[in-house]
Amino acid sequence: MEGNISKKIFKLLEDAKRIVNSSPDESYSMCREAYDISVYNSLLKEEGYSLLGIAFVYRSKSETANMLETLFKAQEIFDSTGDSMGLIRVYNLMGVAYFYSFMYDKALSYFLKAKDNLIQFKDDNLSLSVLNNIGEVYRESENHDQALNYYLEAISICDRSGNHNSKAIIHGNIGEIYFVKGNYDKALEYFTLSYNQLKNDNDNISLGEVENRIGRIHQTLGNDELAAKYFNTAYDRLEKMDNKYFVIDVLINIGLLNIENTSSLKYFEKAFKYSELINAKKKSLESLLNLSGFYEVHGNFKEALEIYKRYCRLDKEIVATNLGKKLEILNVELRFLEETKQLERMKEVLEMEVKNQKSELERIKQINIELEKKAYEDDLTKIPNRRRISMHINNLLTDKSSDDNICVFIMDIDYFKRYNDYWGHSEGDNCLKSIADKIMRNKCYEEDLFGRYGGEEFIYVSTSMNREEAQIYGEKLREIIRELDLYYYFNNIRTNVTFSIGGIYGPLDYYKNLKGIIESADRELYAIKESGRDMVRIKFD
Repeated sequence: MEGNISKKIFKLLEDAKRIVNSSPDESYSMCREAYDISVYNSLLKEEGYSLLGIAFVYRSKSETANMLETLFKAQEIFDSTGDSMGLIRVYNLMGVAYFYSFMYDKALSYFLKAKDNLIQFKDDNLSLSVLNNIGEVYRESENHDQALNYYLEAISICDRSGNHNSKAIIHGNIGEIYFVKGNYDKALEYFTLSYNQLKNDNDNISLGEVENRIGRIHQTLGNDELAAKYFNTAYDRLEKMDNKYFVIDVLINIGLLNIENTSSLKYFEKAFKYSELINAKKKSLESLLNLSGFYEVHGNFKEALEIYKRYCRLDKEIVATNLGKKLEILNVELRFLEETKQLERMKEVLEMEVKNQKSELERIKQINIELEKKAYEDDLTKIPNRRRISMHINNLLTDKSSDDNICVFIMDIDYFKRYNDYWGHSEGDNCLKSIADKIMRNKCYEEDLFGRYGGEEFIYVSTSMNREEAQIYGEKLREIIRELDLYYYFNNIRTNVTFSIGGIYGPLDYYKNLKGIIESADRELYAIKESGRDMVRIKFD
């Protein structure tokens, strides 16, 4: 009789797990029924596994505190019954709960505890899950080499067990590691492996995700046509599956691919709309940042700043929410420790949490400093960006006196596309960085502002130069770029990278606004482009 009841309980739990992601409420009812039957019949082992099933439901609903509280109860039962496999499953899920709460040190300790206890068992699927989870912790902590080691160990288990679907997912994770490390060939190799394996399994969501990743590689390498092909395929596939979570990433990438075109706005706006619909705050954050970038590229600085303010507010909200989650988790731990009379452990937990909270507050403070810095810094060259340049000139116009003069140069790398086509996108980036570094080290006056305006265009602003210095310094800029000896071959002719510099010099009172200054300098630059390039032309007002 007892055996039949046990079979019924495990059948309920098996069925509940199958539908946990698609119908979490129904799954919960089934697990709860299994739990009630277990308690009524005093079946302690079954009670523990029912609690594990309930914890899986809480995981699918992102109710981390409830998940952890349920797991503590299951741990007590498995400890008392000596069920090692039950404990391993508890440790693995506890690691997941702490991982979701951004408490990576605790997550790692539980995953490693699960791994150590698995030595005595031959459960390939559970070993695979634990190893992949450890890899994810190291990846999130940016310890990429350690993450890679665990992913590769997981791959060896896939090979042994023939688990092709998991192997494809882990190949994708390995590709992501190589992408972050800048090894794009290796990243593409692993993404392609993942893609070919997933095609056989007909896993459309995972296929869409890896297509997006492959598209991102081609986008990074400057293969825009190929990137667009993969992005569009991924978008169509994921939209059919109504998977908004992964569609958001694809929409952002399509928008970035065409950011110079006004049509890209609809992709960023749709990404933000989807992120709000599914309450994916991190993706909302990314969407807002790209929306701000779009308006900045198209010269609408007011809208760019407003959206960036929303981005900063949401970022602070996320940080506060994460802290709240950690405190919620701490309360669960303390309740469990109180109930089990583990006062010494409670003291250790409190001391560790106080230490962690101090560390977290310092981290948040540093993040805010970095955010402030990044708001006005060009990602590639680390010099002031378009937003910072615009703000600086607007401030000069606001605070001007009748005696102030301004010199503004707009500088453009001549035939930069030819350099990019010859050397490739990566070397093109290095060219921009070299030029930025050279000019930053050779400013005319320390207080002058030099920044990247976009693409291969730079701007130099000075209120300290006189007329003669402006002309001399313009020529000096042209010469120091030649000194870098950057070159490419075009029509089999070795050609040095050169600079065209258009500028204005005159009283600040003469200029009404930022737009007028930029357009005046830009007209001088355009005239140079029309008459041969590699020249300096300054309009003195």
